[in-house]
Amino acid sequence: MPYIKQERRKQLEGGAEMLGKMCKNGGELNFVLTVIAKSFLYKKDNPKYEDRAMVVGNLECMIHEFKRRVLDSYEDQKRRENGDVY
Repeated sequence: MPYIKQERRKQLEGGAEMLGKMCKNGGELNFVLTVIAKSFLYKKDNPKYEDRAMVVGNLECMIHEFKRRVLDSYEDQKRRENGDVY
């Protein structure tokens, strides 16, 4: 996770939270994330392969960090509540 400066985070967080709360289902979330990724990529006139690969890499890192910070802690909590299956 890139830990950006607090002042910049505050500038970005409100808009990002608003978009997230507007999504009614996974399809809408996918759409919003895709639009954000495309708009970031195509702010350049002629994005090259390395620019496109960088966006994919950032999305993959986001997935891993989300899993580590959000999903894994949920799974740990449920394991404690319900017992381990292994």
